[in-house]
Formats: sequence, structure tokens, C-alpha cells
Amino acid sequence: MRLSKLPFCIAITALFFLPFSAPTASHADTYQIVGLGIDNVQFYGMDDSGHVVFSTGNSYCGGQYSVCYGSDANGWSGVAPAYSWDNGVGCTPTLPPGTSDLAAVCNNGRVAFYGVEPGNGPLEGLYSGSNPPQFVTSGFFTGSVHMNSLGDIVFDNGNLDEWFEAIDLSTAPALSLASVSAPVTEPVPELASILLVGTGAIAFAGMSQRRKAAA
Repeated sequence: MRLSKLPFCIAITALFFLPFSAPTASHADTYQIVGLGIDNVQFYGMDDSGHVVFSTGNSYCGGQYSVCYGSDANGWSGVAPAYSWDNGVGCTPTLPPGTSDLAAVCNNGRVAFYGVEPGNGPLEGLYSGSNPPQFVTSGFFTGSVHMNSLGDIVFDNGNLDEWFEAIDLSTAPALSLASVSAPVTEPVPELASILLVGTGAIAFAGMSQRRKAAA
């Protein structure tokens, strides 16, 4: 006896929608850490493309100007670049119990902070996000922390006496060779498992119809 088309169609429809209802991967941001030079200069500003400018005394410009602007990587000038500054603002993020922040910055719904997270103490760390915080890198941090609207973070690592930029690779391209943190992912059902469930649904529908026909 021929099988009814209705159970078969239901099984096919369930097989089609099953992959879309399965949980998807949750990725943490991935950062590339780039050295910006010695930290005896002051942070001046950054833009939404990740360009960073410092200011310092005239010795960096050969004594020609009272203040020099630029960086060790891109050179120094007596005139500040005409970037559209995007530094973020200091803030007090809401953090999980036991997590402390020493300095924090917010921009475009993002947050970054120096602090200590339970389990990582007494080692200080640089974190992005707040619920939960994502560990970016460790170190003894000094001064302030800055972040543009794309999530690139500029910070001063006092252990190394150097300024660094943590470039968010999910929103910006890598700028140079640097250490990169690994993304954190959640497991996703394998395609073979999804197909197995769908095939079982089709077989079950066929068996049910045969039993009804036999009865």
C-alpha cells in the first residue's frame, strides 16, 4: 500500500528547519597586539581606523617645535594629524562579583578595562566586555586605557615600558606581525548528526504509516 504523502512532507520540512534551530557558534573577539613604542610619551588620540598619535617634548622633532606629535612607528611632526578622534570615554562598567576595574573606557556600546578577575588574581589583566569579561592580555598597566568605536584598545604596559594597541580583528584588519589571542567557541552540532536525526524522522514517519495500514 502506498504511503501517505503527509507524514513524509512533515519529516522533510523538519529536516530542512532543523539546522536553523540548532545553536550557532559564539565567538569571542580576536585581538592582535601591536607594540607602539616606549611609554615616555603621552597618548594624544586615536581614530576609528586604529591610527594612534602620541605627543611629547620637542626632542623628538629635533628641537624644531615645542610639542611633537606622532609615534615611533610612523614618525614625528610638529603638527597633530587631522584625524577624527575616537578615544572613548572613561566609565564605570557593571562587572561580575569579584571582578575589579582599575581603569575603564566605553565607546559605542563596548567596554574595556584594566582589572583583576576571580581566578586570575593577583595578576592584572586587560579585558574587553563585561558580561562576562574577555581576557585580552596580562601585564602591569599604568595610566589610562583608550578604545575606539570598533573595539581597538590602546594601553600602557608598565612591565614593558611600552604602549600597545590591541586591534580587534573582527572589525579591523591586522596591521603588523604580533601575538594573537585564540577565539573561544562553543560546539556546534555536526552536519552528520543533523542528517542522522532527519533520516530517523523520515523512517519513523514511514513505519507509523505502515502500522496504520496493517491495522
